[in-house]
Amino acid sequence: MNLKNEHNLLKTCLIHSKNENHNNKINSEKFRKIANNNSFSTHNRPFRLSSVALILYNKGQETHSLFIKRATYSGYHSNQYALPGGKKDKSDITTVQTAIRETYEELGILIKPKEIIGQLDPILIPISNYIVFPYVVFLDHAPIDKPDKTEVEECYHYPISELLSPDSEIQTEVILNNTPVEVYAYKIQNQIIWGATAIMLFDFKNRLKNIKAIF
Repeated sequence: MNLKNEHNLLKTCLIHSKNENHNNKINSEKFRKIANNNSFSTHNRPFRLSSVALILYNKGQETHSLFIKRATYSGYHSNQYALPGGKKDKSDITTVQTAIRETYEELGILIKPKEIIGQLDPILIPISNYIVFPYVVFLDHAPIDKPDKTEVEECYHYPISELLSPDSEIQTEVILNNTPVEVYAYKIQNQIIWGATAIMLFDFKNRLKNIKAIF
């Protein structure tokens, strides 16, 4: 599957509609069981800003993407599967700059501003007190990742057809604050991706349905 062949349509379906409340209004709520569950929130402070990059690139005639497994640390998202990215710091004027900087720091992959082709809806994560801004990137080459092992345990590359397959969507149980919770998730490269990252992947996959040539 080659999304590059549908590049203009892909950019069109990624045009971001402004949402003053920063709430993701995608069609299905089933992936949002964790991210929107305020009962798991321990914060009463204003949300902090962060950004991630959903990276696409062509390898041969097929479009690929990637995700990471975060390193072990004392935080809510330790060892979770995620898109490369992180919190906005004082040196970042925009959340776009955050996505570019964090991807380079974590994976050594340099994103050119012109390679950012669109934006998914921002995600509220009460449990870690963040609003995450996901940007979609189409690199002009297959990247070579060099993970910073203090932040990233592993980087997984996969053909986008694996995400688009109906078999990728599963139900699973996760433990959150010592509470078992049934969630919808994606199984990609035999890894289970749930929570905010699964919401972003669902949003991306849902938008691709506007490109009839893909399905």
